Amino acid sequence: RLRRHRRRHRPGPPRQRIILFDYDPSRWGATAERLLDGARGYLQSDGYAAYDGVAARLGLVHVGCFAHARRKGFEAIKALPKGAAANTPAHEFVRRIDTLYAIEREVKALDADDRTRVRRERARPLLESLHDWARQQAAQTLPLGKLGAAFGYLLAQWPKLARYLAENVIRPFALGRRYPRSEVREGFKRLFPRDALLFSPARVACH
Repeated sequence: RLRRHRRRHRPGPPRQRIILFDYDPSRWGATAERLLDGARGYLQSDGYAAYDGVAARLGLVHVGCFAHARRKGFEAIKALPKGAAANTPAHEFVRRIDTLYAIEREVKALDADDRTRVRRERARPLLESLHDWARQQAAQTLPLGKLGAAFGYLLAQWPKLARYLAENVIRPFALGRRYPRSEVREGFKRLFPRDALLFSPARVACH
């Protein structure tokens, strides 16, 4: 399975970075550990448990991925009966996460200190409300369905997801999307086949 490991450095002025795409056919934690050896900062990943050990061994702050959490909500919406209303808990699940992304779009141009301040002022209450609501809904939802899986993922990943309040680690990526080769830096094209690629990413932001 194709893996994308995104390692971000800040070698120059703010907002400039190096993006490295690395190919490996496995999801083993050893793959990420090899790539990230010597890194400092934050590891962002989906809920794959192997990355917990990677972050612990390398001393990285492990943060969750709201795009993966939101994807679970979209899957729950797709599983609804045809003609279902648009005000279901699955829709509310996605809407609440989208409000966090809306704030991120607004603060994108701010410096790190101002972004953190706005997050704590505006996003913290939304996060707390999302967490309380999800716990209530999960208690009333069958865990084996798509919606139950969405709540289960969100709550299991919550300690990692909530860390973004203090860190610059939430991104409006469509994870699992197809990235055409034109988006990859010229120097890394040799790593990829000619066709567009299907990625499932882990990311680390290094300072």
